[in-house]
Amino acid sequence: ATTLAFVSQDMAGPISRTRSPARSASWNSPRSKREPRTPTLPGWPTSSVLALLEDRTAEGRWALWIGTSTGLYRWSDGAITHWDAAGGLPNPTVHALFLRSGAGARRELWIGTDGGGAALLDPDRPAAPVRALSELGVPRLPNGVVYAIVADRNGRLYLPTNRGVVRLSFPPAAGAAV
Repeated sequence: ATTLAFVSQDMAGPISRTRSPARSASWNSPRSKREPRTPTLPGWPTSSVLALLEDRTAEGRWALWIGTSTGLYRWSDGAITHWDAAGGLPNPTVHALFLRSGAGARRELWIGTDGGGAALLDPDRPAAPVRALSELGVPRLPNGVVYAIVADRNGRLYLPTNRGVVRLSFPPAAGAAV
């Protein structure tokens, strides 16, 4: 069984683990002498977590995107959705996640992988296919390992790879067609 826990700093001690918004328990806290119990969820990632991205669904509900060594997970409304190579990821190891507003109100979830380059997913339509950048006419990256995805104030994206940093620029009000 997989254990679900959130780790954060709080006033109770150096590290605390929150089980729900209303209850928390702490490690290394003077108030806590034993390890707290945490819930388990079926389908929860059992691999290394490499990237996290908090999001709001189109309906305004909270969602968490999780990049792991066994794929991409989305946790929302108590349900977990999983994408891996069979689900369209160019590589199942996800190093980086970035949410970008594209043309109009369309949003894009950018996914940086370990060897498969970058891919896009429509976060408002998770059933839509994952699209590799190469399918969208973007020139080949110098290396398929993408460690991070960040944007500057002009909307350009930067993707650090094993062979340099790639900068992607977009025409005004344009986005990649997911």
